[in-house]
Amino acid sequence: MKGNPALRTVLVLLVLAAVFYPITRVISHDEHPATAPTSTPASPTRQPDSLTGTLRIRTAPAPLRLKVTASGKTVLEAAETNGHGEFTKELSLASGSDLLVRAEWADDRPHALHAEFLPTGTKAPIAKDYWSERTLEDVLSLP
Repeated sequence: MKGNPALRTVLVLLVLAAVFYPITRVISHDEHPATAPTSTPASPTRQPDSLTGTLRIRTAPAPLRLKVTASGKTVLEAAETNGHGEFTKELSLASGSDLLVRAEWADDRPHALHAEFLPTGTKAPIAKDYWSERTLEDVLSLP
């Protein structure tokens, strides 16, 4: 841009002022009063969708400790499994939940864990395979 530097500065300040005003109107909290939501008497309170089914975990070899949590709550826990590598639990969880799977083995050899959630009804099962050495911590996401 060629021309007088003072004129260029004035033009840039005018453009910035033109952009600044609408932005402040959008983000200001005190100029836009919050409106109370209108309640319709015919609309029932919507409960989050729940997903029921069976959580099945198979390991090779069996871990020393296994823990599965959902939303901070323990849904499956096993310790000192004595060679038993299959765990099953009936669950009812909110749709879209994440299951945090934690397992610990005694040695550093490769270990396998297969986590599977079998929802009731016609929904497809959700399954994931994990490989780890001494410890495993991963997520199984539900739809």
